[in-house]
Amino acid sequence: MINEATAAAARRREGAEKEEVQLLTMNDFGPRVRVRIGGLVTARSVKYLGKLASKLSDQETRDGWWSELRDEVRSHARTLCCCHVIGYTESSTIHDDVCVLSITGTAATVRGLPDLAQAQRMWKEWEMQQEEIISRVEMRSSSQHHHHQ
Repeated sequence: MINEATAAAARRREGAEKEEVQLLTMNDFGPRVRVRIGGLVTARSVKYLGKLASKLSDQETRDGWWSELRDEVRSHARTLCCCHVIGYTESSTIHDDVCVLSITGTAATVRGLPDLAQAQRMWKEWEMQQEEIISRVEMRSSSQHHHHQ
């Protein structure tokens, strides 16, 4: 028989699978933000560069390498029942034809973060309103300009 704690952990894990783990470069939070630390998460990859150049397809290959590492770090965070990685950093070291890609952060669950997407939506809305006002003013001034001639 599964005990209650195991069942709760399984439910949390299922919820975390659906929810994308957020990667945050921040590691300093305001007093209202609650942070529960899960542990250090890291992923490394050694890649042979060979004849990779600056062609678009090669850039896509490199982007793919970083994507794989980000997915790996997110998976480590989920394993620790965390939905954030804080203090997130990416670095690469190149020696001759070999590149070492590294990602590090701290798996955590952060509560009380401001909704950054909402702030962005409000900013876009404000910008659109400003553009609307400016165009109205320009239309008014051009119509007044025609009346005075």
